[in-house]
Amino acid sequence: MRIVQISPDYVTTPPEKYGGIERIVYELTEQLIKKGHEVFLYALPGSKTNGRLIEYKHWGEPLEIARYVKNTLPSSVDIIHDHTHGSVVGRSGLPVPTVSTIHVPWCFESKDPVFMSNNMRMKLNGGRGHVVPNGINREEYVFSAQKSNYLLFLGRLIESKGILKAIEIAEKSNLRLVIAGPETDIVDPETSAFYIQHVLPKIRDNPNIIYVGEVGGAYKQQLLNRAKCLLFMSEEEAFGLVMIEAMACGTPVLALQKGSVSEILSGFPELICRDESDAVLKLRTIDFPTPHRLRKYFLQNFTSEIMVDNYLKLYKKVLNQN
Repeated sequence: MRIVQISPDYVTTPPEKYGGIERIVYELTEQLIKKGHEVFLYALPGSKTNGRLIEYKHWGEPLEIARYVKNTLPSSVDIIHDHTHGSVVGRSGLPVPTVSTIHVPWCFESKDPVFMSNNMRMKLNGGRGHVVPNGINREEYVFSAQKSNYLLFLGRLIESKGILKAIEIAEKSNLRLVIAGPETDIVDPETSAFYIQHVLPKIRDNPNIIYVGEVGGAYKQQLLNRAKCLLFMSEEEAFGLVMIEAMACGTPVLALQKGSVSEILSGFPELICRDESDAVLKLRTIDFPTPHRLRKYFLQNFTSEIMVDNYLKLYKKVLNQN
């Protein structure tokens, strides 16, 4: 097949540090190429692919993506896969079958939306659409059976991601908390005021809270595979990629019972929390799954190979209906 993958226009594909959507687009693109498909990737300058890269001439303007794709679309494309915020290409009415993965906890009307959990499909689209969970490259996540005695928060430092809840859990548990994430939000720079007003004072006042900035590469791996536990306190997530990144490293996750969490952690219901107090109690009382069980669960459910096979089945289904 001749397939077009369309990445958002905020960071490169793959990202150097933060950028979950772009990491998924990269893995999907490269795995499709390995399977013999011809793939065109729309992404920012500096992106990498073994397919054909078509570079955006703008930054951070989703509606401009649809116009740019319309004017530059390669000939004889079989299917387009839109990963943009707002599904701007899927809603643009191009004469090529298009699937639109909903990477955020809201969606717009499109013909073939793809959700990463059944929970999101029900909540956002009344059960209509398709479900394909995310997957990551098993080779890029280093397993470790040895853990240190610190909690980890990894992600954007905004209120909806639960950073203040993570800090509260660490304080009540009297455990070190390592916070990794960008001070300035890449999607909405105005939200950086939340970090300055609410997060930074807590970091300054508590020597057990360590902020290490935005991380990637070997340092991110080290933080993930040595943590006692990852705290995932997000209010609502379309998926929550960091949860499977942690399990790939053999690290347990304590997560709020919101969004896709019950599906991603279906094999470990004991790790799902009602609220912050429940998380504190679990840190004190439960026996966490062993690192080997967590890694095995990841390999059975959330690798990039599984994700790509599921998307190929979906592409064929959509093409047969057009």
